[in-house]
Amino acid sequence: MDIAPPPERDQTGSQSVDRALSLLSMVGRHADRGVSLSDIVEESGLNKPTTRRLLLALMRAGMIEQDEMTRRYYL
Repeated sequence: MDIAPPPERDQTGSQSVDRALSLLSMVGRHADRGVSLSDIVEESGLNKPTTRRLLLALMRAGMIEQDEMTRRYYL
């Protein structure tokens, strides 16, 4: 029995996942010194509220951390 691949769909449902993974990768590239919210916003091209919301989701998932003193993000 062959299983057909799912039909092509609009990718808007995965847009947040794609963006969050992109931010995770970005934080990883700056793992040695961390990265600030403003640097992430500038590099990603996302607006600040969206970026912050996605970073909070990654923090809740335990994938990144934010230093309370410097406010920089780390893996």
